[in-house]
Amino acid sequence: MKQKGKPIKAVIFDLDGTLLDTLEDLATSMNHVLQNHGYPVRTREEIRSFVGNGIRKLVERAAGFPDGQASTDKQLLDQMFEEMSEYYEAHCNERTAPYAGITKCLAQLKQEGIKMAVVSNKLDKAVTDLVGLYFSEWISESAGDQPGMRIKPAPDTLFLVMERLFVSPEECVYVGDSDVDIQTAAHAGVPCISVCWGFRGREFLLAHGASTLVDTPAELLEVLATWQQVRRRQYQYLLFDLDGTLTNPAEGITKSVQYALKNFGITAETDDLLCFIGPPLGDSFRDFFGFDEEQTKLAVAKYRERYTETGIYENFAYEGIRELLEALSASGYRLGVATSKPEGMARRVLEHFRLAEYFEVVTGSELDGTRARKGEVIEEAIRRFNKLEGNPIERRQVLMIGDRSFDVLGAKEAGITSLGVSYGFARPGELKEAGADFVIQTVAELYALFCGASSLGRGREEDEASFCRGGGGQPDHCSD
Repeated sequence: MKQKGKPIKAVIFDLDGTLLDTLEDLATSMNHVLQNHGYPVRTREEIRSFVGNGIRKLVERAAGFPDGQASTDKQLLDQMFEEMSEYYEAHCNERTAPYAGITKCLAQLKQEGIKMAVVSNKLDKAVTDLVGLYFSEWISESAGDQPGMRIKPAPDTLFLVMERLFVSPEECVYVGDSDVDIQTAAHAGVPCISVCWGFRGREFLLAHGASTLVDTPAELLEVLATWQQVRRRQYQYLLFDLDGTLTNPAEGITKSVQYALKNFGITAETDDLLCFIGPPLGDSFRDFFGFDEEQTKLAVAKYRERYTETGIYENFAYEGIRELLEALSASGYRLGVATSKPEGMARRVLEHFRLAEYFEVVTGSELDGTRARKGEVIEEAIRRFNKLEGNPIERRQVLMIGDRSFDVLGAKEAGITSLGVSYGFARPGELKEAGADFVIQTVAELYALFCGASSLGRGREEDEASFCRGGGGQPDHCSD
């Protein structure tokens, strides 16, 4: 059986761009070496784009060595690398400082009993000196570029500090600001949280496979608290909403609503009809268009006229959902679906996308409009699990996972915990306003939350070939 995610015992941080803003000192040192050799100086933003794979790669990029020329000019590259290493070691703390909120974040984690370490591609002595100067009160271990160790994205130094902390990958979270950090965590089998205040921006990180992003150290604490609470509660039964959680039905639903509205002489843009995803269908026609009971019945009938034949297949499973469900099943979780969609239609969708095999219970509304409220659907799902088990299950072991306030409120009505997914169709802030117990951002974060690290959503250079290979901790190749 696959291992479930364990409570977090350690958080391991990248250094540059995550804990410390080192860009000014890196840029000054690099430009000093470039000027010494007659190369043009680089801007701060250029240096920002060059860092992440160690000092040697920074020198190679800043000097503009073409990929094939690095070996031809190895003597010059070696000389510039040595000069950069020496100069930066002497000037690495002139304008370097922790990012705002970092020390408060570390203090909070220590208070909670979380072990902490730093793993960096910076030279090991510089890492030791900087961690000792700024973070010795909270961080006990660190590892940088050193002989006999491949640098990130190889997992060598990450494994080294885990061994020193006496923790397993399932008990760790890695925090970094770059694609290199995302790859490193994946290679080590450790979930990764990406920070947006460092050397790479949000869009870059998303494009390179980030599963969980935070904008501030305070938000990092919130995410870690969510993960810790979910893992400690040891949920056994996971109920998933369908539309907006497992699949994206926007095209089929909105076009079918347009089809129904046309019968009343009403036209509407599809973007204005996304509000129909989530609540019971009849409620939506009443609430959004003021239909009376007879109009609502006709609108629902016209909607189903198109949806049951065409719209149901204008839909797609979210990327990584099948892999998530497979991992959850392998980890021993009991899975169910609780949706306001008519149950027969829900089963057709699940079967179409080959997801039905993962669910022991599939519960939806009835075609006549009964059991449409989410609380009622959840109660029925629990009743069916009770029947399967032969006795009542404990509601504290049941978690409702959905993308709208209706899922959250239904869970409250049924007396169970809710986890909101913000990748669906909730408006900003909707899930927290409804009182969701937890909120996560992506399918890959769901995987990390329940099963540990995964390959979901990883970037372009994700296999072993992307490791920096070379003796003495200096890579032969290591490109973005």
